Amino acid sequence: MRKKDFSSFDIAAVIKELKTTLAQSRVNNIYQLDEKTVIFKLHKTGTPPIRLVMEAGRRLHVTSYAEENPA
Repeated sequence: MRKKDFSSFDIAAVIKELKTTLAQSRVNNIYQLDEKTVIFKLHKTGTPPIRLVMEAGRRLHVTSYAEENPA
């Protein structure tokens, strides 16, 4: 059976993993793809742009894939 939602354990694990990746980053842009999904475009000196994808209750991860902004 495929898991559909994040638990508090999942969130704690992801936060621990992302702490080092996101430390010393600043937010350049925020895009809202739909009513539940937001992408934060972050900048960190000496690294390519970081995109943090957040979908309410479902996912939270970093990606290098650049999604289209629905503007």
